[in-house]
Amino acid sequence: MALITAIEVTNFRSLREVRLTDLTAATVIVGPNNSGKSNLLRALNLFFNDEVEPDRPLDLSEDHYGPWGNRKKEISISVRFDLHQGFTFGRRYRAAEELLGYEPLVKRTWAYDRSGVIVPQFSVYDDDAQEFTLLDESQARAARSFLGLFKFRYIPNHIHPSELIDMEQEELQRNLVRRLRSVLSRRRRRTAGGDDEVDLTPTREIFATLGQIANRMTDPIAQALTEASGEIESVELDTAEGFDDVIIISGYAMKIAGGDRLSAELQGSGVQAHLAYQMIHFLDTSFGQYFGNRQTVIWGTEEPESFLHTRLEYYVAQFLLERAANQPRFQVFCTTHSDVFTRLATTGVLVQLIAGKSRCEVMEPRDLVRKAPALGISRFVHALLYDLGPLILVEGKTDETLLDRAYSIAGREPPGTLHCLETLGDTDKVGGVNDLLKYLKQNRAAVNSRPLDSPILVVLDWEVKPKVVEEYEKALAGHPSSQVLRCDVALANPQLSESFKGIERFLGTQVVQHAGQEGWLELSRPVDGEYPLSVTRRSLKDGKTRLAEYTCAEGIEGDFAYLIQLTRMIDAALR
Repeated sequence: MALITAIEVTNFRSLREVRLTDLTAATVIVGPNNSGKSNLLRALNLFFNDEVEPDRPLDLSEDHYGPWGNRKKEISISVRFDLHQGFTFGRRYRAAEELLGYEPLVKRTWAYDRSGVIVPQFSVYDDDAQEFTLLDESQARAARSFLGLFKFRYIPNHIHPSELIDMEQEELQRNLVRRLRSVLSRRRRRTAGGDDEVDLTPTREIFATLGQIANRMTDPIAQALTEASGEIESVELDTAEGFDDVIIISGYAMKIAGGDRLSAELQGSGVQAHLAYQMIHFLDTSFGQYFGNRQTVIWGTEEPESFLHTRLEYYVAQFLLERAANQPRFQVFCTTHSDVFTRLATTGVLVQLIAGKSRCEVMEPRDLVRKAPALGISRFVHALLYDLGPLILVEGKTDETLLDRAYSIAGREPPGTLHCLETLGDTDKVGGVNDLLKYLKQNRAAVNSRPLDSPILVVLDWEVKPKVVEEYEKALAGHPSSQVLRCDVALANPQLSESFKGIERFLGTQVVQHAGQEGWLELSRPVDGEYPLSVTRRSLKDGKTRLAEYTCAEGIEGDFAYLIQLTRMIDAALR
């Protein structure tokens, strides 16, 4: 969820004057080493936690952008929030709600006073006055209490995953105790009997329950690690067995395929990293287990790929970025050199150091993946290897546009990423059956390099000749799970004749007739009846883009009925 939608930083380290807008739930920050990308995370840490790094407070003499000459040394960080989804202030924070609302732009500044002490101040942007208003002492307390509703976790890249696990052991222990108290309290309120009877002494029952709760807590984490590694069967918390154990949690263990049980410390750094991210995400998002009203979690993590091999890199990236995209109170900012993390993000930021200043540019992740290799930041990624999961290739832009809208009208997501040559972005060709075939033939190596669980499905128009279909099948033959699908003409609109070449034959009659009335298409009817309608080849070629745009903008469900049937055919092919 995009809790933070914009950031502006002035005079903080290399961030002389940086403004980022249109931020979304999962933002990756990409740039060369020493370009200042981590300074964006440090700025957020300063904004929320009053420290530049863990246990490292602000030092204006070091952290202010220099040289500053005779100018006043002042650092400012502004953050725009969007709290419209799933966020409530509650009665305790009524003053903050009245002061800030649900889309506040909050600025914090740090400067020396006359005695040389760093003084932080709060300001809030007044939309009516079009300027920031400095908050008085009571208002600043309300603003500070508002920031307490957020947990910003900064994870520097120099912290080893095992350290992360150790650092959170006390918090995990508190979480376990709260859950244990809750379970035992409910158990005491029940009427003894049946399944509630436990053949244990009260003390042993307490610690047996503790172990059961710990196992339930770690089940989702174990499932994720099993999927990623293929070797780990379970994750266990080594909990106390009696009051003789001073520490409730003494460590973590993993059951390996074959029955062996190893402590987490004996696992590789990659597995430890995956475990650490899973564990701290579990702790941070267990909102009901905390006192107070903490509602949201924002992570700023540096180069999480550092301890990961390629397979785990994908799973950790998927875990972090998809959780952020789909969880309403969780947002991630992540610096990276990894094309995998960039591909799975929802927003990209390119950072470059120019004349001692960090220049930041917000862009689409796909564009960032293409640009980063040219700057020596990350490896080149072929367009056919960009998308993780099934790739659906269609002949042209109108095919892509209409099918995408049909899925939206039907309330379903496509079973893969939908592209034509134009939007695939690896060629100057805009599409067409011949150009697409030529592209696949020229890039057989990339096709064959795709994972088997990431097939290519080529969707061809209904009128494509069987011989051409065979040529496509040969082009994809080196990748066993990829296939060719020719649109079934039996699913087309029976009121449109064979003159409607391409996907337009699957449109509703009303939108086609509207196109005729507007002069986009030259239509004719049969001598002996109203249907099927025919269209001239020239007008269909010239008017197809306008027809697709109108259909997507104004069309209703009935106009997409035949296209929706076509989407079901695509779904079935990728099952």
